[in-house]
Amino acid sequence: MSKSVILCIDDDLVGLKMRKLLLEAQGYEVIATPTGQHGLAELAKRHIDIVVLDYQMPSMDGGEVAGFIRHKWPRIPIVMLSGYPDDVPEQIRDLTDAFVTKGDSTPQFLQVIEVSLSGNPGRRLTILNVDDNLEHRYAITRVLTQAGFEVIEAGTGMEALDRARLRPSLIILDINLPDMLGFDVCKQLKANPVTRDIPVIHISATYPTHVADAESKDSGADRFLCHSDNVYDVVRVVHQELHKLVRT
Repeated sequence: MSKSVILCIDDDLVGLKMRKLLLEAQGYEVIATPTGQHGLAELAKRHIDIVVLDYQMPSMDGGEVAGFIRHKWPRIPIVMLSGYPDDVPEQIRDLTDAFVTKGDSTPQFLQVIEVSLSGNPGRRLTILNVDDNLEHRYAITRVLTQAGFEVIEAGTGMEALDRARLRPSLIILDINLPDMLGFDVCKQLKANPVTRDIPVIHISATYPTHVADAESKDSGADRFLCHSDNVYDVVRVVHQELHKLVRT
């Protein structure tokens, strides 16, 4: 089985070398280039499976490079890196399949690469977090963001159905929503060909576990999770469900 070929583009030569060594240790073939122009030249002359691209570079920044790749090689996944994520415009993020903050954990970075190579071009590692309880929603969004995920939010079932059309990588869905139960939201998601393949994790702080677990499965959800005092349990479960996608 041939190795996946990763093109890394970054003007930080030390970071570029460390990233190359890390990815090669995972069994990937890595092409490392210090400028956008060099990276595009590599894309033009050989097969590349995925591009890992720094945002802030002189002469030609990551946004320009990503735009050129999307125009000429639209199916190649792009993972963008930045040490200052708030400085990256949303329209640039939309060109990428995943966005990683420099300094994030090595396992998270490697998982981004793995999932981006898993045959889902054009999809970002984005989580839809649905909960009408602002405190619960904020806590989960915070830990997911810290773990390197993009998070979009919804507070009602109808909002969830609307935002699911953005094709998030996974949906965390509270059961007790003000306009409908999360079970019914999940049934509608699974009945829609646009959203039926998106994994759904039901979550609740009040619904009886034995009842929720059975109804959750009947609605088509992948998992039921009780709200825990340790909110990082959500991140662990999200990782487990995304790994299932890679193996499928």
